[in-house]
Amino acid sequence: AAKPPHLVVFISDDLGRLETSVYGSKGARTPMMARLAQSGMTFDSAYVASPSCCPNRYSLLTGLMPARHRAHPNHSRVKPGARFLLPMLKKKGYTIASFGKIAHYRRKHPGCDFFSAKRLDLAKNVRQWFSSTRVSGPLCLLVGDRRPHVSWTKEMLYDPKKVTLPSYFIDTKETREHWARYLTDITRMDEEVAKIHKIATEKLGENVLFLFTSDHGGQWPFGKWNLYESGTRVPLIISWPGRIQAGSRTDAMVSWVDLIPTLLDIAGAKVPKTIDGRSFASVLFGKKKMHREKIFTTHTGDGIMNIFPMRSARIGHFKYIHNLRPDA
Repeated sequence: AAKPPHLVVFISDDLGRLETSVYGSKGARTPMMARLAQSGMTFDSAYVASPSCCPNRYSLLTGLMPARHRAHPNHSRVKPGARFLLPMLKKKGYTIASFGKIAHYRRKHPGCDFFSAKRLDLAKNVRQWFSSTRVSGPLCLLVGDRRPHVSWTKEMLYDPKKVTLPSYFIDTKETREHWARYLTDITRMDEEVAKIHKIATEKLGENVLFLFTSDHGGQWPFGKWNLYESGTRVPLIISWPGRIQAGSRTDAMVSWVDLIPTLLDIAGAKVPKTIDGRSFASVLFGKKKMHREKIFTTHTGDGIMNIFPMRSARIGHFKYIHNLRPDA
């Protein structure tokens, strides 16, 4: 059997898919994402299970839709006894190290051999861990950057007067400055991806599967907390030199509940049949062009920042959004 790869997962927080060069932005500077896309596969139809941190990150870790793990609202917890997927990698000999925000609130999640909740200097923290830790066997490295979650940096690498706002924004001086700060956080986060990728290559060699994604869209109108495409359709780029075709692109519909089942499948672990997620490894390896026929997403709110519950389904090129509280 082929030697299982090291797995590196980098998760951005509140990154809109269209605010990256890989997905068509002419203004956003994301050179590392572009490098990953050139070396691997870019997914044009990757969706979250929910457009808010808590329910979606639990969907990642359990492979269950929010209705099944029960952490529907933001700032809630999964039902007692919910089964997490990462411990299954440990049975295949993996060491699991987690840095930053993977679970909501940067909580330690089941399966970790090492956990760091520090928000800043992620690459520095990862390098320090490697310098003091001897890893035998395959590694699963999880890195969660807080950017570009609000509050955005006050630094502006972009000229507010020259940025291109989405067409539906109200064009004001304040909006332009906030957009410039948002883009700056995206570029700085992209630099962190480059640092983590360099460390992984240096320490782990060539047999590394590197996955980059975001937990949902940015905190802008029609984005985070909403089921429009800018809230639920996210960047997903996966690179594995020699195994995934370089520079490939797919429109196969995949969901965040599918991510860890895919990694389990590639690692040689058996994916539970009782979960909602399923492996799309056959898409990664060019054996299939389709994965899901339907994509479901839900939003329940958190009772504080927003209250409106919504449900949506995408089938082919059509999407239906049901707002259960149109008055809100």
